[in-house]
Amino acid sequence: MCCFAVAEVDNMGCHVGLGRVQPRAKKVQVVLDFPAPTNRRQLYQFLSLAGCYRKFVWTAESERAFLDIKARLATQPILRPPDIGQPFSLAADASDVAIGAVLFQEVDGMEHIICFYSKKLDCHQKRYCTVEKEALGLILAVRKFSVYFRSAPFRMYTDHSPYSF
Repeated sequence: MCCFAVAEVDNMGCHVGLGRVQPRAKKVQVVLDFPAPTNRRQLYQFLSLAGCYRKFVWTAESERAFLDIKARLATQPILRPPDIGQPFSLAADASDVAIGAVLFQEVDGMEHIICFYSKKLDCHQKRYCTVEKEALGLILAVRKFSVYFRSAPFRMYTDHSPYSF
């Protein structure tokens, strides 16, 4: 369909006119209604759908965050050897598909990483409720790093409120 001498027009997913270019409301609604991806194909579909609109949301703050994450990824974490005389800290977390933990020590007010641990959940563990996944993460992390703790106390961090006290 052709339109001539109109002030506004929809073209390639955008609404153009009156000195503005903005995403079409219908297309934005499709992005908003898109269900959470459950596999790689659905994730690619969503990224492709949302990627069309990145020019409308890229701000100076987005640019700074993008450059920051690139710099962090390009800079490898520096692991320190453990100082047995200092107390250890352990942070653990769980997601729907994996658990992760980091062992660190605070030296002169800065946290220094000793080592990392991660593990994919098996098909049975994926069915655990959130509380059980978080507990599994804490248990496996303590087992993995127990050689560092010996009988000394250590501090444990989790973002799961039932385990915070």
